[in-house]
Amino acid sequence: MRAATAMVIAVAVFLGAAAPAHAAPWWMRWGRGQHGYDPNTVVTLEATVRAARLTPPMPSLELERDLGEAVTVVLGPPWYLERIGIRFAPGDRVIVEGSKVMEDSGRVVIVAARVEKIQEKVTLRLRDERGTPMWGHMGGGGRGPRR
Repeated sequence: MRAATAMVIAVAVFLGAAAPAHAAPWWMRWGRGQHGYDPNTVVTLEATVRAARLTPPMPSLELERDLGEAVTVVLGPPWYLERIGIRFAPGDRVIVEGSKVMEDSGRVVIVAARVEKIQEKVTLRLRDERGTPMWGHMGGGGRGPRR
């Protein structure tokens, strides 16, 4: 009986060690900088919003560049965008500055630092130049997200 119990425990420990160490989505892991943001991979691009997914778990924009290239832009937590009150809709022209990041699946996305709505001349600030999220500054009279 003790040998069987020891075997069950050994198998459970082995299977637990073999499981991926990162159960959380890639953008929630702290081990990769500021939620995956890398200041060394920052790009700026202009595109048109094809779809705005502003719901949990992580809001994003699906963009289309002038030559038809599709780009996914990760924004920030839903509560932050709701609090700021900025909305995106298909057809909006935007300028995005952010870090190119490879998802666990191998797909490349942009983790946005700022998104400017060209027509409205409104800029949503999501991260500072180091990639630190602006939503950390929301309390206590922080700098705020818009310029």
